[in-house]
Amino acid sequence: MKARLLILFYCICASMNAQQVFSEKFSNCNVTAFSLETDSIIAKVDNKQLVNLIFESLDAQAWDYIEGYLMLQVIVGLDGGSCLLSLENKTNIPTSQMNLKSVIDSELIWQKPSCITSAILLVVIGKNGVAVKRFGSNGKGGWRILNI
Repeated sequence: MKARLLILFYCICASMNAQQVFSEKFSNCNVTAFSLETDSIIAKVDNKQLVNLIFESLDAQAWDYIEGYLMLQVIVGLDGGSCLLSLENKTNIPTSQMNLKSVIDSELIWQKPSCITSAILLVVIGKNGVAVKRFGSNGKGGWRILNI
């Protein structure tokens, strides 16, 4: 399972560009520089809160049939505030029917990090529940799963 997640993540990130990791890009993140997590988690958040906000971004009817995964790149400010910078949506619900940018930017609060950080999250949604994984980069383009 771990190997499949890493291969999936490598494939998604193969077409990375400057600061926005994933294909669906958002603006209004007023950040000139940030750090990627490498070997450990810098920006800490309650995963239950994150999952609840993702479901909050959907209409109630979509809750019952959403499946797939979301890859999120969230910039975490020194104050613990969030800004969704990019995402890859491989669920059966189009991004246009989600309110992810607004909900994450206004409601997702992290523990205050030591530096402005880009958190990379994989949220897998299936019939058996939801799983959240975090990824870090080793600086050479390699990605690894970080322990939560």
